[in-house]
Parts: sequence; structure tokens; C-alpha cells
Amino acid sequence: MTTRECYALMDADYNDTLSRLVSDSLIRRLLIKFAESKDLELLTNAINQKDYETAFRISHSLKGVSLNLGFIKLNDSSCALCEELRDGSPSDNTNVLLETMTCDYQQVLSAIRQLDA
Repeated sequence: MTTRECYALMDADYNDTLSRLVSDSLIRRLLIKFAESKDLELLTNAINQKDYETAFRISHSLKGVSLNLGFIKLNDSSCALCEELRDGSPSDNTNVLLETMTCDYQQVLSAIRQLDA
């Protein structure tokens, strides 16, 4: 699968990302690095442990990475979770937002894993 096909599979914006990062090979390297990240696990653990300061930092980082890499759905859901965690006192909606973001994250990972080696 090409990088462009990978982006189509994850409903992401390849052309915008390519215009910023300029190189398909750079995008591919960043995708692989993203797939190796433990951010989702760390975020989930932080929320489960009620460490909302750490959870906010991780969700904020995911928001930035997903924006830079053109992951539209993941950016939207990580942004919503980040805002939920911003003041340190999440609501009953936090777990729903985490579930949505987790689904979007998994969609991105699934697409990345199908890239040509």
C-alpha cells in the first residue's frame, strides 16, 4: 500500500500533509514512529489512575501530532478529549471521549500497519 492509499484508508489528508512535510519518505518515517508510540496506553492508564494532568499533556501531544500528520478524525477526537481534561476536573463524558479517540487511533494504526515495507 502506498502512503497516499494509507491516508485514504484512515480518512486523513495526505495532500495537506505532503505540502507541509514535503517528502513522502519523511511522512512514512513519521507514520512508523507514530505506530511505535505508547501514547494511547499511557493516556488510558493516566485516565484510569485519575492522573488528569498527565492525561491532559498526552492528549495535547496527540492533538498536535495528529494535526501535523493530517489525521483529521484523530485530531478531532483528541482535541475534544484534550479540552475535556484541560481544567483537571473531567466529567462523566471523559470515558466516552476516550473511547471515541481510541477508535480513531486504532483506525490510524490499522492503516499504518498496511503500508508497504
